[in-house]
Amino acid sequence: MIKRGYPAYTTSVGWLGYSDDKVRQLTKEALNQGFNHFKLKVGANVEDDLRRGRVIREIIDDPKNLPEWREKITPESVAGKNASAAGTVLMVDANQVWDVAQAIDYVKQLKPLNPWSVPHF
Repeated sequence: MIKRGYPAYTTSVGWLGYSDDKVRQLTKEALNQGFNHFKLKVGANVEDDLRRGRVIREIIDDPKNLPEWREKITPESVAGKNASAAGTVLMVDANQVWDVAQAIDYVKQLKPLNPWSVPHF
């Protein structure tokens, strides 16, 4: 626990209304802090959500962006999480914005982001 820390994800990178530049900056900072799970807030506008999600994916999926000190992630440790080759995972969170029918339709539209989980709907 002391050597590797406690597994956690960050929600700081993809809040609604963030500019692409802010998403890019915060994603790079979180990646350099050692995070490999990133949560994107969604639900207001699918095109904005897809754009911000693609910005995050562009950064977290590129192994060149991983900090050199970071312990390599094994495929087994991220199995079933739609992880990238870099071992990073994107999740989405709608904060109870949708009813069930809306959630199903909206999540289908987010499929290009290859999210792992969609909590809070």
